[in-house]
Amino acid sequence: MKHGSYLRDLLSYLHVAAREENSETFTRWVNVSHVVASITDGTEFALDTQSIGELDVLLTALEKEFQDFETDHTRVDFSLGHYANLSRVWVGQAYELIRCIKQRLSATPRSKRKAQISEDFLECHRLLEATRVVLFKREIAGGAKMQRSKPIVLRREGSEELIQYTHGMSAMTENMKVFPTLGCVGWHVFGAELPDGGQIISRTELSPKVLAVLEALKSEV
Repeated sequence: MKHGSYLRDLLSYLHVAAREENSETFTRWVNVSHVVASITDGTEFALDTQSIGELDVLLTALEKEFQDFETDHTRVDFSLGHYANLSRVWVGQAYELIRCIKQRLSATPRSKRKAQISEDFLECHRLLEATRVVLFKREIAGGAKMQRSKPIVLRREGSEELIQYTHGMSAMTENMKVFPTLGCVGWHVFGAELPDGGQIISRTELSPKVLAVLEALKSEV
């Protein structure tokens, strides 16, 4: 079947509808992109920020529809899986933006920085890094450092089986979780700078954290 421009039009409609539904949040992303441009001395990261914001409001709109989601078993429904895939993309984009800003500010003498790195910013970076590492590298963030002090033993999800973790060799499961009341997915992540038992983090928790720490940079610009 030839669709013509059907799929392109549908994709554009989805993003336009999501921006309209979450116009206030998208405006915040656009505004903070100018702050990012000032800090990084360029427009490239500003465009990245707006792209992250555009995907964020689309995911937020989907999360509203997934609240108390129950699968209709009379038909195959892969929508939650598609949403989860987009959530992974968002995590990767958000992490790289926060990492790049942190890297550039850290490389600049404190007296010459256009913004300072707050503890909230560092906490956001730690959570995104731990999530990104388990999603895309199937590892524990800082796992090599952790292993130097003590062995890492994990409990296999949904069972009592214990697994010896070897950094660089063991493949971590994604440990994705669905939060029906929030309509979103989240992940059980581990890291050298997280609690010993790891931490469960949802996308709806990460999203406002990222936006808030970026907006907090504004006061320093």
